[in-house]
Amino acid sequence: MKLLIVDDETKLLSLLKEHLSNEFTIETSSEVQTAFDILQDYVPDGIIVDWNMPDGGGQLFIETLRDKEEYDYIPILVLTAYDTLIVHNRAIEAGADGYLAKPASLEQIKTIVLDLINKQMDAKKVLQNLSS
Repeated sequence: MKLLIVDDETKLLSLLKEHLSNEFTIETSSEVQTAFDILQDYVPDGIIVDWNMPDGGGQLFIETLRDKEEYDYIPILVLTAYDTLIVHNRAIEAGADGYLAKPASLEQIKTIVLDLINKQMDAKKVLQNLSS
């Protein structure tokens, strides 16, 4: 499985990549625009994105992806320092599939990402069976 992680905290990117590399092939980006560039050649099974970044942040990133059919199905987990109901609701309204406030345990992050991806894969199988 492939994962894209977008966060402006480079230490967190390194930590997540190290911890999740047993489960995923991982690409990382500390900037939203670079993440869009990565997506030109790399189609992940899931995405983790920070909500607040200097160059646009999670909301812009998610809304842009959800407007493109080729990325609309990819599960997105927002991982953010903002632990408020307002930001949580905005993330879900933008198209996020999950929301987790920092600090979160590495195991919790892995469990949620795997769950989101597995649910998406199960849904794809059901749709394929229905169309057969």
